[in-house]
Amino acid sequence: MAGAADLRGNISPTAEFNVWADPEAARIVTQAATPEKVTWIGWDVSRKDAVMTPSDQQRLEQLGTPMATFAHRINRTVADWARDVTGLTGYDLPDPVAMAVALKPDLITEQEQVHVDISVTDDTRGQMIIDRRVSAPAPNITLVRRVDETGFKKLLFDTVTTPLPAGLPLPDATAPAL
Repeated sequence: MAGAADLRGNISPTAEFNVWADPEAARIVTQAATPEKVTWIGWDVSRKDAVMTPSDQQRLEQLGTPMATFAHRINRTVADWARDVTGLTGYDLPDPVAMAVALKPDLITEQEQVHVDISVTDDTRGQMIIDRRVSAPAPNITLVRRVDETGFKKLLFDTVTTPLPAGLPLPDATAPAL
């Protein structure tokens, strides 16, 4: 999970934090990538298809399982940040949606093979440069553009209600929220 293919950033006008923080590393990944080896999911997918609305948050809290309670508590302040910084109506789950796609690639509803580079210059640091021209270099990544929101949330809710295997430590649901 990195970048913002729609060029709507969360740390700069056009860059998502992970790529902005180390654009050189992201650039190395894209330069070594092939569409068969790298499936790229950006923050734009999370903002569109992995937002926990207030009703989703309430459902998560009311499940009452240790994992659901933990997931709800660790994201409470993210909801404030999302509202104040990005204007979302709830918090988004960029890493969980990326993991969901890794586990269930059939959640992808829209993708494209494109050539992507990453800007390392000061003014556009971390910006994804997506070249769709006929004359573009060969595609180097499979870029996920949308996922099945309903399917993602079903997987999420099913996961947090599934009992943990015996012997695994439970998250401390009473710990102070971040």
